[in-house]
Amino acid sequence: MKVKHKNDLLLELKKILSRPLSLGEIKRKISDAYIKNLAHNLKLLAKGGDIVKIRGGRYGFADDMNLVVGTVQGHPDGYGFVIPEDPKEDKDVFIGHKNFGTVMHGDRVVCRVEKADAEGRLEGNVIRILQRAHETLTGVFESRGRGGIVVPTQKRITHTFRIPPGKTARAKGGQIVVARITAYPEKLQTPAAEIVELLGYPTDPQVERKIIMRQYELPESFPPAVENAARKIKEPA
Repeated sequence: MKVKHKNDLLLELKKILSRPLSLGEIKRKISDAYIKNLAHNLKLLAKGGDIVKIRGGRYGFADDMNLVVGTVQGHPDGYGFVIPEDPKEDKDVFIGHKNFGTVMHGDRVVCRVEKADAEGRLEGNVIRILQRAHETLTGVFESRGRGGIVVPTQKRITHTFRIPPGKTARAKGGQIVVARITAYPEKLQTPAAEIVELLGYPTDPQVERKIIMRQYELPESFPPAVENAARKIKEPA
């Protein structure tokens, strides 16, 4: 969907979505100019978080349904907060342990605000994950039979990831590894991954640097032109 068409469609939806409506109800209310590919375009808007799809296949705007779209900030103790994307939303939403089983630090989510305490602090539940933040992670490998687990080095990621037999890359217990996530945490699914790189043991002073570079996806080398320009820079006197 082109940006101009997207913005026009959002403005049109603002006129008719005073409450969540199904696809059929939207078709009956919306201008004929937006009927073509409407189902597909609504799915794209929901995937991007511009609108929200709720039970019954109905669509609406987050601020009309006590919903917040934002990014999860995890805590090492197994809870976290949703940081709103909308600048008009100036309060983070607390997410407790029970609702933190399926989300990870950095995920982009839709959160329903359930209550506010006497001081106005918000608490809610994540109802949809829009985008996962991590495809890989660094962690400590612990051997378990022919497979094992990886415990993430980033403390805000509180899940451990199962490594099936044959996916360990011959890592040894205690080594720092890079693992590609193959199954994200879900209610009925244990998070899993496969090891794709061995970084070494924590006692190696170079390993901490490697962890940071993998975690933030920093390059280990630069194009020749950049290297040449860097060599020409004089050190401060």
